[in-house]
Amino acid sequence: MDANHGSVSGTVDVRAVDYSNQEEGEQGVQLLKQSMVFKIDGSTVTPNRVQSLPGQKVYWLVEQADGVSITDAQLLAPRGTTGRSAAALTRAS
Repeated sequence: MDANHGSVSGTVDVRAVDYSNQEEGEQGVQLLKQSMVFKIDGSTVTPNRVQSLPGQKVYWLVEQADGVSITDAQLLAPRGTTGRSAAALTRAS
């Protein structure tokens, strides 16, 4: 998410792996060897959503943009709110 409320956004869904389950753990180790890449070109992001594991690398390839910030959406206040009310909204949802 762009902290400056620009039109560019993408989502990284982070999911945990149960390494105590051998099959899931082995799949998790293989996935950690792969990187995720977002391509930002103007106001277009490809892909607009990826799934990742904790510790997996995610890269942003910015080809053309007026200015982009990559920020965790949970850290941002929605437009028209203060940080305090945004935190309350986050906890309530």
